[in-house]
Amino acid sequence: MKNVRVSLAVASLAAMSAWNAQASELTLYISQPVRNAALNAAVPEGALPWSDSYNQSYTIETFNGETLGTKTSGNWAIGTYEVGAGGNTNVAAANVYGGAGTGTAVGSGGSNFLNAGTTGTPLGVTVTLTNPARYVGFWWSAGSNGNNVELLDENDNVLTAMTTDGLMAFLNSPSNLTMKALDQSITYSRAQYNGNPFIEGNNGEPYVYLNYVLKDTTAFGSTTIKKIRFWGAGFELDNIAVREEKLPGLPAETGLPPTWVPTDIKNVFADPPVTADDAASTRINTPSEPLDLTANDPHAPAGSTVTPQASSANGGTIAADPAHPGKFIYTPATGFTGTDTFSYQVCLAAPDQAKCASSVVTITVTAPDLAIDLSGIGATATAGMAYQGTFTCSNVGNADALSATACTTGPLPEGLMVQACTLSPGNTAWSAGNPIAQGAVVTCEVAGTPANVKKTTTTTGTTGTTGDSDLRNNVATKDITVVGAPDVVIDLGGLPATGTIGMPYKGSFTCTNQGSADQADANCSVTGLPAGISQGPGACTIVTPAAPTPANWTSPSAIPEGAVVTCPVEGKPGEAGTSFVSGSGLASKAGKDITIAALPAPTPVPSLSAWALMLLAACLGMVGMARAGMRRH
Repeated sequence: MKNVRVSLAVASLAAMSAWNAQASELTLYISQPVRNAALNAAVPEGALPWSDSYNQSYTIETFNGETLGTKTSGNWAIGTYEVGAGGNTNVAAANVYGGAGTGTAVGSGGSNFLNAGTTGTPLGVTVTLTNPARYVGFWWSAGSNGNNVELLDENDNVLTAMTTDGLMAFLNSPSNLTMKALDQSITYSRAQYNGNPFIEGNNGEPYVYLNYVLKDTTAFGSTTIKKIRFWGAGFELDNIAVREEKLPGLPAETGLPPTWVPTDIKNVFADPPVTADDAASTRINTPSEPLDLTANDPHAPAGSTVTPQASSANGGTIAADPAHPGKFIYTPATGFTGTDTFSYQVCLAAPDQAKCASSVVTITVTAPDLAIDLSGIGATATAGMAYQGTFTCSNVGNADALSATACTTGPLPEGLMVQACTLSPGNTAWSAGNPIAQGAVVTCEVAGTPANVKKTTTTTGTTGTTGDSDLRNNVATKDITVVGAPDVVIDLGGLPATGTIGMPYKGSFTCTNQGSADQADANCSVTGLPAGISQGPGACTIVTPAAPTPANWTSPSAIPEGAVVTCPVEGKPGEAGTSFVSGSGLASKAGKDITIAALPAPTPVPSLSAWALMLLAACLGMVGMARAGMRRH
């Protein structure tokens, strides 16, 4: 099957010293030959990464529990695997070409092993590791030409790609007939690696455990192996081991297993970019501030290209900011609010432009959202009576309302007006156009005295601001019905305050509905009238705005709005004294004192003799006056 010369092509970057980006190194070591190794309880040390005495852990897939035959995808101890479409990867039973032993002695038999395969898209089998690795090892049996290993990061960047040409050159070099381990006191014969140590045969090809060690030469520390791809003709392997933690002592070799043999096969490569997700925010219909997408990226070397998506998940756009080279502007779709995302990719400069990393930018697009509430406006107002209510405009959005703010309602019933508005928290005066912070509430008062116009008015409350995210809650309506209330007032002013016994007494009292509604079953009467005085024999009369001609009215009866009931009171008082008269006009009460006086004593009439004497006296007086005048002359 084999007996062909195999080489390992190392993509060594001799010029890496001139490279100003961070670099890592993948170095290949081989374990001691199985024929020289001390045996352990399961597999001889040379078919494993290292002995238990090294005290370092690893995770291993032995394929011993795998069903034999062609593979497509599934789970292994180190992660998941997937064979390229049309691939011929398979697990086979131990034979002279493959399978690390499971006994405790050389020659005791092998175990299941993996044939990497030669076909498929991509070629062979790809293993996605459960945990990122800084060490990968596997048993390479019947080593042959064209065996390929690719080690990739989580972004599918090929960290390094190796074939076995260089390894075969190392093993076949005359200078390596005797090989020294890292512990210089330990040496191995090259011949010890030839032939299957578990099933004797095929002595012309090497059987060796390969150890790939990742060294972050710049101490960057974030470059790791996430995927491994194996393919090639006659590529048999077993016991794939991985380790997440760095091995001790790196980048120096002093902490590595002392039984390993250094091959001087190294691949120095530029560390791929490492990106981190970003978050930013902007307001509705407003471009973002310039975004530096790489500001928080752990590794985005100078000269790398940064390429965002042209459009976001929700219709936004991303474009370079001419005023700030290297930064980008996100513009949300018109009217969009909420969470939007777009990805961006960072790629190294040439010649490593294929090494890229991607991350996601999450943009929160905020907006004010003013909502009006008219529930504080009462549905009923009474004509002529003071009315008070309130309505509110709340910013329930996730951004301040900054401009063109409004909060009002109208029309309102005649006599009512929108009064002052206040902003809470803070209870400060507010007027249209003033900002409304996120979570703040504007409260406006509606007050006044409704005119006597009884009807229903639908008032429409409106609010809004620039960039309001939800126009549906900008409008609300409320019916305000103005109703009337009767107000029957009794007036006793028409009742004379005095009277005389036996003399006719006449007067009246009135009940006037001064309210704004009819009063049913109204009472209009007086009590406590002096003896001999009562409501006249004629019925009370009523005059209404609709019927100005007096009509009979009897208490209790309806008194329409604006009507006046007049009730006569008459009689001849029979007793002297003061009476307190009480009047009742439903809720209205009145009182008045009426005083009745007795008749005065009669004046005597003179007799005839008395009249004669009076006449004689008058005549005598006149005679006396005449005589007195004659004496003066």
